[in-house]
Amino acid sequence: MTFTVDELSGGQQTQIIHIPISNISSSTNITLSNTGSEFTNLKVDLNGDNLVDMEITPAGEVILPPVEQVVTYKTLLVEINKLSLQKKFKKPLVTAVKAAEKISKKITVKSQSD
Repeated sequence: MTFTVDELSGGQQTQIIHIPISNISSSTNITLSNTGSEFTNLKVDLNGDNLVDMEITPAGEVILPPVEQVVTYKTLLVEINKLSLQKKFKKPLVTAVKAAEKISKKITVKSQSD
């Protein structure tokens, strides 16, 4: 399917956006807006779950979704410490993460020696 926007001026119709979109279904939602003659990117929710699956510029360029941030034990501990929790609630979380890290290191060392 192709999403198109035409401009009508003085009885003349001119296509200003022509974007092919694959995987269209009855649950697909496409949103965009414009101010004057400027259009925003198309935000495409392919399966109707209200999450943007892809974004396409008016020129037809697909914007790739952001790369997921890698979570390490260190970053997890930093995030736990940022939480506005009482110490008695943070401490078990920190202890659990540190124990998981130790187990993970042991498993990694063991698998490398096998």
